[in-house]
Amino acid sequence: MASEHTKVHITLVGGQQYPIYVGIKEANPDKLVMVCSEQSRNDAVRISRVAGMNRSNVELVLCDADDVSSANEVIRDSIVRDIVDKYSDCEYTVSLTGGPKPWSMFLLKLLYGRENVSLLYYGQNGDQCDLIRASQKKSSIPLDMDILFRLKNAETKHYRKFSELTQDDFDAVSVIDEFLSQNSDLIGCFTVMTNPVQPQNRSQIQPGFCYPPDEYGDSKQQVKFTRMHHKYDGSNLNFYLDNGCEKADGTIRIKKKNDIFSVPFYFEAPHLKDLLFFAGWFEVMVARMLSVWKSGQDIRVGVRFDFASSMRMKNEIDIIMNTGNKLLFVECKTRIMHLNDLDKFNNVVKTYGGTGSKALFVSYYGIDKDVEEKCGATDITYFSIEDARARWKAKHKAEVGQDSGFEQMNSAVQQEFNELLNKKLKASNKI
Repeated sequence: MASEHTKVHITLVGGQQYPIYVGIKEANPDKLVMVCSEQSRNDAVRISRVAGMNRSNVELVLCDADDVSSANEVIRDSIVRDIVDKYSDCEYTVSLTGGPKPWSMFLLKLLYGRENVSLLYYGQNGDQCDLIRASQKKSSIPLDMDILFRLKNAETKHYRKFSELTQDDFDAVSVIDEFLSQNSDLIGCFTVMTNPVQPQNRSQIQPGFCYPPDEYGDSKQQVKFTRMHHKYDGSNLNFYLDNGCEKADGTIRIKKKNDIFSVPFYFEAPHLKDLLFFAGWFEVMVARMLSVWKSGQDIRVGVRFDFASSMRMKNEIDIIMNTGNKLLFVECKTRIMHLNDLDKFNNVVKTYGGTGSKALFVSYYGIDKDVEEKCGATDITYFSIEDARARWKAKHKAEVGQDSGFEQMNSAVQQEFNELLNKKLKASNKI
């Protein structure tokens, strides 16, 4: 460390891990000094490991987060006297991003004005702020979704990249969307068909009923539903999907009261079962809308989280998108049945994405006042496909079934969706 012009990076640890990681990667130091408490010690070790630092080049300095006087002494003696003063020929970058606020004040007071010391702050939006020059610039370290989750000690074990979806998938989604938009009274039947045993997550689906694609068993398993009783008006439905080949087609027959509706769905889509089960069609529909937005980058659908230390599934998020400087978590539901679902969603966003991430709830059908208020209270941006279409219809006095009307309407809905994202999500986070 005493060699001339050695680069040393000193960082406070505590709070959000990703900005601390960015500071390390930006500095690319020969030596890393991490000031942490006993409670944040494991975080410090994980951050240094994920940042690719050699353990022999990492030094942990423990501070008491609850004792201001003791922390001041440790920072003064172990950081300033034993490192900065002792090795005055080194170049120091000091990140005041994490840790308790008193620690930041002590370092700022003790190191301010030294020519070989840069005092820096890394914001949640990717800005690097020079506290001496009162200037800022964008970090050269891009937001990496997998790195962020690793820093949270979690991994995304299963998901589908948007780039894996095909035009056949999108065509299938369009057929389902147009059918349901014109037959909203049959949504209950469709929901029962696609969620036959109402399991809590995809891994709990029973083999005798269905399989999502190839993930839990024999890819040639037939998928059958026959005369399943529906809770509304004694409705029944018959459904048969032959998965004996790579590309499958299916036919739905719905019987309601004394009337029989025969609605053929002739699909040839590589991910057909994923579209039909667990409302995957709606997830893909929303993911495609997000892909049109100019800030959309890496988009993942059906993301399952596992903690690194456990094989037990913890949470599933419908869509996660990297916007370049923050993550957008998206919950897709045909409609909200329980308001506490929004609380759960908000907690997952904060747990896995951190305070810099954003939450978006997209509903296929209309959103009532209670849901709007709940979204406002939990800082969740919301959007309703049905409400946006209703606004377009009211303006153009158009019917969904008219020639080209459905396509024109969806184009207007996409534009409204983009404007919402630009207004609510594009703006940089405050430091």
